[in-house]
Amino acid sequence: MLEDFQNSKMMHDLQVVAAAGGPWPWVFAFIGAILGTLVIKAILKALSPRLTYITSKTTRQLDDILATCLMKTKSWVIFIWIFIPILHAMGADDRVLSFGKAVLVFATAFQIAIWGLFAIHRWKENYLKKKTGTNPSTVSAMGIITTVLQGTLIVALLLISLSNLGVNIGALLAGLGVGGIAVALAAQNILGDMFASLSIVLDKPFEVGDFITVGPQMGTVENIGIKTTRVRSLSGEELVFSNRDLLDSRIQNFKRMWKRRVPLRFSVPHTTPLPIVRQIPGWITEIVKQQKDIELERSHLDALGTSSVEFEFVYWVQNPDFNAHMDIKQNILWGIQEKLQSQNVRLALPGQSLYVESLPEAVEKTYAENNPSNQKKIPSGPALDH
Repeated sequence: MLEDFQNSKMMHDLQVVAAAGGPWPWVFAFIGAILGTLVIKAILKALSPRLTYITSKTTRQLDDILATCLMKTKSWVIFIWIFIPILHAMGADDRVLSFGKAVLVFATAFQIAIWGLFAIHRWKENYLKKKTGTNPSTVSAMGIITTVLQGTLIVALLLISLSNLGVNIGALLAGLGVGGIAVALAAQNILGDMFASLSIVLDKPFEVGDFITVGPQMGTVENIGIKTTRVRSLSGEELVFSNRDLLDSRIQNFKRMWKRRVPLRFSVPHTTPLPIVRQIPGWITEIVKQQKDIELERSHLDALGTSSVEFEFVYWVQNPDFNAHMDIKQNILWGIQEKLQSQNVRLALPGQSLYVESLPEAVEKTYAENNPSNQKKIPSGPALDH
């Protein structure tokens, strides 16, 4: 086809114009390129409504992307695509053609980059429309993937352009490889954060919207970036974590806690009558079962402490919401306190009982005078409770 064009009458006419010399070959090429650009843009504008109508009738997103990309073709790029071949056909000077080739290559690479970047962005938007509602981490994952794809496209276009201009890409890549090692050593912290972000996206220890605890800090994950993760704390400020430091820490993810185990303890004095002590686990069971969305695991007398009888009970809250857990816990504690008060049972206070084996005779005499009912001796046993 190219040979036919070179042997055609149009090619002959162009060469005749070029042979005439002066500014006319350039004027002819410029006017021809302008007219060609206007014709092509008019055709694209006329086809735009038709293409939009056709693509709207299909469920595939690819044809929508291709149609939109076609409409995003730059006018000056079309001009270069027409102008440079006209100069070549007219047999322009080699230096002009060499410069024109460089302009043509980079203009083409620029236009392909516009198409490619738009296609990647539109693909990301279409994918997120389907996935964001069910998986919030997809927002962060697609952000990282989109950045990698766009960067790869730009680097590939740059290398292809240089190769078309005669640059030795092999030697360039070898030099970049050696330089890349030096850059990697200098930027190992940044690269570590980037790989950590990929680990977060792929392994998913947490997602956007999860409530996490990292050491003494806690909050809701708002964004997972390439280098950092941003968390909104309970007090309102934004916490910024390095991705690598975040993965090196121990993370508690409360979003994935489907139910909450709650152990509670309380104690009553040793002076509480044994029949009452035996009934307390049953009281707790009744109080806990009155609450909604919980499951009692056990209720027992746990230990005979030095100053009190200790009870422990454990229940599961089926709702992971923290406020719901605190409401249930509050109601249970109120119920226990009300039941104990109705049975004249008090909660044990921190203290210690003092037992006296014997007292000096003067003290016993004074005690006997003040307590006529105890005429002989103070009985052994607990004398004071502190």
